[in-house]
Amino acid sequence: MECRVCEQRQRQFYCADCLRIHLREFRNGMQHVAGERTAVVARAEELMKTVQPARLERAEAAGLEASISGAQTERDRIREDNERKRMRISHLRASIAARRQALTAARTQFPSQVQPQLAQQQSRSAKLAADLAQTRALLAHHLLGVFQIAAVRGEWTVGGLVLPVPGDMRRFPAEHINAALLHTLHFLRVLTYYLGVKLPFEVTHNAQQPWIRAGQGPEYGGWAKWVHKQPLFIRPSSSASPSSSSSSIAQHGGTRSMAPQESFTTGLTMLMYNVAYLAHTQGLEIGLAQAGEVLRNLWAICKSPNVGQRSHETRPTLPPPTPAQFTLDFGQLLQVTSAAPPPARKARRSSRVPVDDDDGWDFVENEE
Repeated sequence: MECRVCEQRQRQFYCADCLRIHLREFRNGMQHVAGERTAVVARAEELMKTVQPARLERAEAAGLEASISGAQTERDRIREDNERKRMRISHLRASIAARRQALTAARTQFPSQVQPQLAQQQSRSAKLAADLAQTRALLAHHLLGVFQIAAVRGEWTVGGLVLPVPGDMRRFPAEHINAALLHTLHFLRVLTYYLGVKLPFEVTHNAQQPWIRAGQGPEYGGWAKWVHKQPLFIRPSSSASPSSSSSSIAQHGGTRSMAPQESFTTGLTMLMYNVAYLAHTQGLEIGLAQAGEVLRNLWAICKSPNVGQRSHETRPTLPPPTPAQFTLDFGQLLQVTSAAPPPARKARRSSRVPVDDDDGWDFVENEE
C-alpha cells in the first residue's frame, strides 16, 4: 500500500483473523471449482466415447488414401519405365535385325574371298610360330655352347666354373661362387630374352653386385610377398656358410633384418624358383629335390623338345607368373634350401694330391 506521508509503496500487513478468513474462503472456492472440474471431465469422457470410433475410422481412411496415392504414383512411374524399356527393346531388335541382314549379305557375297584369306592367314601364323619356336630352340642350344654349360666329372659347370648345389658351397671360395653366379645370371637373362618369358623374381645390379626381388604376381606359390631385395653374392669377409640359415626365415617374407648369409640363401632360392618356373613354361616339371641343381635344370630346359613353343610375348601366350598349375611353393623350397646339410668337416691340416686313374687324374684329400 502507498504511504500518505512519504508516498512510497510498502508491504501490506494482515492480522491473523483476516488471514484465516481469507484462507477459508480460498479453500471453499477451490473445492467448488474442483467439483465443477470433475463434472466437466466426466462429461467430456462420456462424449469422447461416442466420438473416438469415428476419429479412428477417419484416421484409418486417411492412411489408406495416402497408401493408395503412393501406389498410384509408383504405378505411373513403373508404366513410364516399362514404356521406355519397350521402346529401347524395339530399337535393339531393329538394330539386331539390320546387323543380321548385313551379316547374311556379307556371308552370301564374300564367302569365296574371305575363307581362303582366313585360312591362309592361319596357316601363315602357324608356320611363323613353328619357325619362331625352331629359332628359339636353336638359340637355346647355341647358348649352351657359348656359356659352356656341361657336366664335368659329376659336377655342372658354367664358363669352366662349378656352380655347387646349396649344401656343397663350403668347398669353394666366395669369389668362385660369385663368378659362377654371375655367369648363370647372364645365361638366364639371355635365355629368357630369347624365349620371351617373364620370371617371377627380377634381378637388378647395384654397385656391380646382383640383387633379386619379387615382381608383381598373384598369391599362388607364396612368392609375391618377397618384395625386398636379397643379394646373389657372398661377401668374402663373411665366415658363415651360405646354407647355415634357419628354415624359420621362410615364415617372414623378405625382412630387412636378416643376416647376410641368410639373405644370400633367400636370394639363391629365388634364383632356383625362377629356373623351376622357366622349366614349367617349357613343358618340364622340377620338384623340390631337383630344384637345387640350377645348371642341370637350365641344360634340361635348352634340350627340351618343347623349348620355345610358348611365350609371354607371342602366341600361344603364357599366363602371367605364376599360374595355379605351377604347384611349386616358394616357402617349402626355401625351407629345403635352408636346411640343406653341409658337407663333412675337413681335418685341420690337409693337402690335395693328384692321383692318376683310368680317366685321367683327380684331387683327393690327404690328411696329416
